[in-house]
Amino acid sequence: MIMSEVFLMTVFVVMLICGILEIVLFFKIWGMTNNIKAIKEKSFNEGLSSNNIDVTISKLRHYIFLQDIETAKKILLDKFISEIENEYSLLPREHYDTIKGEYVDDEKYNLQKSIRTRVEALDKQFAKIGEELPEYIKQMNTYEDYFMLFTEKDFT
Repeated sequence: MIMSEVFLMTVFVVMLICGILEIVLFFKIWGMTNNIKAIKEKSFNEGLSSNNIDVTISKLRHYIFLQDIETAKKILLDKFISEIENEYSLLPREHYDTIKGEYVDDEKYNLQKSIRTRVEALDKQFAKIGEELPEYIKQMNTYEDYFMLFTEKDFT
């Protein structure tokens, strides 16, 4: 009788541990689905942007040949804005800090990331069509500079 009680207790403890591990595994898999969604959205957006680049270049050539430089400038600026907004939206919003044991907001860190290469590329594109890039864009170095161009305070 004592042997069967020990056996039942052992089975109960093993089943309890397995149940707890199943719950932990469930939440781990649930968390990974968010990563898969982000990867899927990123690859989908990259596929769309490669098609849009061809269309943008075609439109740009069209307006340059027609000597409609203002429209060409608008296309370049529109492309610049779309790239900056898209890149920023794909940055991680938080990360898990293993030391603190909690999720940490990355917004301040993300705002300090450089957009200098994008600004320099836009400056070269403007020079190629014989135009000067506006000074307020030339001075942008980070996403924060871009987003601080206009804030809600400017409209209230």
